Amino acid sequence: MPKPNTLFATAESAKNAQVFLDSGTTLFNKGDNDGAIAEFTKAIQLEPNNARFYNLRGGACFNKRDYDGAIADFSRVIQFEPNNPEAYCFRAVAYRFKSEYDKVIADSTKAMQLVPNNAEIHFIRGTAYHHKRIYDSAIVDFTRSIQLKPDNSLVYYGRATTYLYKGDYDSAITDFIKAIQLAPDYKEAYSGRGVAYFAKHDFIKARADANMALRYDNNHKEAIDLDEALKRVGY
Repeated sequence: MPKPNTLFATAESAKNAQVFLDSGTTLFNKGDNDGAIAEFTKAIQLEPNNARFYNLRGGACFNKRDYDGAIADFSRVIQFEPNNPEAYCFRAVAYRFKSEYDKVIADSTKAMQLVPNNAEIHFIRGTAYHHKRIYDSAIVDFTRSIQLKPDNSLVYYGRATTYLYKGDYDSAITDFIKAIQLAPDYKEAYSGRGVAYFAKHDFIKARADANMALRYDNNHKEAIDLDEALKRVGY
């Protein structure tokens, strides 16, 4: 049976950890990621087996683009809670920013097994397949994401870009149109659609899209490249 002083010390440690947790959460919500990390670290020192503390610190690390730190913390969460779908999902996104696409696929697949009908997870894995040039699998994931959440312009853009790389210009144009309908100032969708029109030798529509993309951002590289290509063919 634990001694009374041991029980008191444990309770006091938990109380202090909660203080650091509350302070860290306040700083996190204010956008002070460094301050939040310092407070969450103090909480972890007092309760090193608390998955929630690692999860919060991982989020703060992610926000400051410390993806290695985020991956380390989300990995600790997974050690404590191997069926935590959010931890796999967050770690997958961190791996995506490091261009470690095989790990993105592995983590998003595990998250998908735990939460089968999550649009975001399908989108994450779809982007990894796209970057690995496994285009058919990317399209399957993007399509499932759209079925689950049909109002996300990013997913239509992702699928459109994948169709573009496959040379299916009509399908690409259809998806770029949907992305623009959902986000009328989506410069990347305008330039992407312009590239598809250019590939179909529909230079007038390509010129209109290049102009729209440059209207929203005159330094947008894809639009500048499209503009120069159009000038070379007299448009």
